[in-house]
Amino acid sequence: MISVDKVKVCIDYILERNNGNQKTFTFIGGGEPLITWELLKESITYIENRAKECNVKYQIRIVTNATLLDEKRVQWLNRSNMVISVSTDVLPDIQNSQRPFYNKEKSSFDYVDNALRLLHKYKIPHTLRATITELNVGMMGEMVMFSINNYPHIKRLHFEPVTDNLIDNGRFFNSFIDNFMKARCILLSVIADNELVLYEDDVDKFNPRTQRVVKQVPTDNPDLDNFIVKRIRKGYSWNGVNLKPELVWIYKFKQEASVKNENQ
Repeated sequence: MISVDKVKVCIDYILERNNGNQKTFTFIGGGEPLITWELLKESITYIENRAKECNVKYQIRIVTNATLLDEKRVQWLNRSNMVISVSTDVLPDIQNSQRPFYNKEKSSFDYVDNALRLLHKYKIPHTLRATITELNVGMMGEMVMFSINNYPHIKRLHFEPVTDNLIDNGRFFNSFIDNFMKARCILLSVIADNELVLYEDDVDKFNPRTQRVVKQVPTDNPDLDNFIVKRIRKGYSWNGVNLKPELVWIYKFKQEASVKNENQ
């Protein structure tokens, strides 16, 4: 297990090289990051404190199978700039088949399902990352509908193909692409039926209520501060509620840039 001192060195290295962009720290591990819960907590606390000292915007992402997430831990994770990516197989039978507990009497699906409902209860942003194998490659459409019906608050469902040398990879990936497109059609049909709207906010200056900044472009002109440079992706709204913000680049006035230009 990596020591907390080594983790802090990595964090310092990233934060002290501040180029004006948001930093993302992802805890994914070579296994399940929540097994080392105390180390994870200390690392997150250190990121928060050092980011404040360095005046750096940041986001923390944790990729977890969610089986170790109980209410006490979810409450602790209920802090700003946190996103949880839950690695799951979505459907109960597939989840319990591909990710069984050593104690067969326990259902791994029940643990994941409970964790997802806790994350929603405490309003912690989270996504689903579904592992696709030969066993469930033909069930992606079913996964989409199961997620919509059971976790309508989820904003992202990612399909991750996993293969090995024991199967025909060409046949598997052809099947993956075919079933992925079918799942996409199912989702688009649901979107159309429920009047989900793609929007682009008709403003020249950044609006934090409808947009999210993914990049800041330095400028020595204070009049351009917070004006939109480029629109990256449209936002999503449903029944007047913004589900996903529009992504934009904005100008950010930098006093250093202005001073440098004057000196030149």
